[in-house]
Amino acid sequence: MPSEEEWADEKVRSSVDAFSKLVDFSEIINIKGSMHAYVWMQLPEQAGLAVKEFVDRVVEQDVVAESSGQL
Repeated sequence: MPSEEEWADEKVRSSVDAFSKLVDFSEIINIKGSMHAYVWMQLPEQAGLAVKEFVDRVVEQDVVAESSGQL
């Protein structure tokens, strides 16, 4: 979850994109008004909800893939 300032920097966006390709499931979330290092203290509800929604989608994708024999 990069901060607004970080997200404005093309090098940061490129790095985040490269790191996200190292895992099977990833999502880049920009929470307006956040600072990366402090997002959990600054905006705990928004950060927690973003993570929960992501985890829920990953679990749902795994369940669908498993039930269709893709895993």
